[in-house]
Amino acid sequence: MKVTPTCVACVLARRSSELETLYDDSRNRQRLSVLRNITESMLLYIGPDIEAAELATVTFRRAKRLTGIDKLYNDLISRHMNKALERARKISESVSDKEDGEAIKILAKAAALATGFRPLHAGGVLEEPPDLSTVSAALSFTGGRDDSEKLIAYLERIQGGTVYYIPRGALELPYDAALIKRIKDAFNVKVNAVFRLERFEDYAVLSDAEELGIIEDLDDIIEYASDAAALLQDEAAHIIQLLNEADLVMVKGGLQALHMHNINVTAPRLLLFTANCRLLSRWLGARLGTANIVLEGVEAGEGPRPG
Repeated sequence: MKVTPTCVACVLARRSSELETLYDDSRNRQRLSVLRNITESMLLYIGPDIEAAELATVTFRRAKRLTGIDKLYNDLISRHMNKALERARKISESVSDKEDGEAIKILAKAAALATGFRPLHAGGVLEEPPDLSTVSAALSFTGGRDDSEKLIAYLERIQGGTVYYIPRGALELPYDAALIKRIKDAFNVKVNAVFRLERFEDYAVLSDAEELGIIEDLDDIIEYASDAAALLQDEAAHIIQLLNEADLVMVKGGLQALHMHNINVTAPRLLLFTANCRLLSRWLGARLGTANIVLEGVEAGEGPRPG
């Protein structure tokens, strides 16, 4: 799915929210001037062959050149990280004595639900990082996609295989780490992660993972020297090739899920996201506002790839 008028409006709403957070009403002239500049740069890219991830990247890069948007997101992440860490820890502890299948279902739902919290509340579903009660409510709600049983069956078939993990938000890392650790312990898979080196919105960068100690549970780190919204083909061709050789690619967030579809990643894909976009909801058959666990590209009886 390529960019639509709704995507354009969504990107502009996000940039507008950032500017209104950066500058108070006394600096409204400056807010509008920057937004006009961003809009003018975006107009050069709007077309039927452009992806939403490209549009988001172009506008964010322009905003970075004109404002202190990096510091804004770094401050927002720091403000909420302790709460995310504590809540993810309690969720992980709550499943420590459960069977692997049940535990992974809960942890996957938490990781999907965590994408619903956006620090600026622009396009987000949650007002805070998810806690045990939020996850329990999401588990009992039947409006979203839940391929957790299919996921467990597939993980059993690829024991000893390789999983690639594409993170989204920095505040999701504690939830993702709990899921990854349980999957590694249960199925002996290798998990390699792709981390940006530069900040895009509230997305995770390598330094976040290093500060949290998450990289200790990962088998390899692939550095993406970019601040893009997704793995853009002209910047990440070598990484996309690695993904296509994986037994499973774990993708966080709706925008990146859409992008994986657009660039035709052929490896099986685990999409963990909150459906905060009507287009995404229609495409994947997920009810708006729900946390989703979607497994794509898995054929019956498929096991690890050779080599």
